[in-house]
Amino acid sequence: MRNLAEKIEAYFLRLLSASPHRHIDFCRKEVAEKFNCVPSQINYVLETRFTLEKGFFVESRRGGGGYLRISKVDIARNKPLLDAISLELGDKISQKSAEDFIDRLVLEMIISRREGCLLKVAVEERYFPGKNRETLRADFLKEALKAVIKNS
Repeated sequence: MRNLAEKIEAYFLRLLSASPHRHIDFCRKEVAEKFNCVPSQINYVLETRFTLEKGFFVESRRGGGGYLRISKVDIARNKPLLDAISLELGDKISQKSAEDFIDRLVLEMIISRREGCLLKVAVEERYFPGKNRETLRADFLKEALKAVIKNS
């Protein structure tokens, strides 16, 4: 049996796949009631399963009852690819976030599964010692992805 977070994630993914607009709007309290849980459980799912690195953007709207919106972000369609990669990676990135971003590029078929596997090994903590590891990892990943994409 799946745990509650997986059920909530699956629910949102089903709604997103059925949405013609590539986004869904919902009230956190209503979803919490549907799953018989506290609203903070919904927050946990949003913060861990619907991140930018995984291809989602979550925004909160206040007023008029308030709602949350989950949008599926497709970097290949929304902006020039290399600029999008640099912008989305930012100046620093953790190993986990880098791996999530690489998974997303594989899923969107921007890079191959093989290229993704190689990049995941290359962004491991052991290759980036010291205080600036997240900055070095971001710089490395940007340059590696530029090389892979330009030569594809």
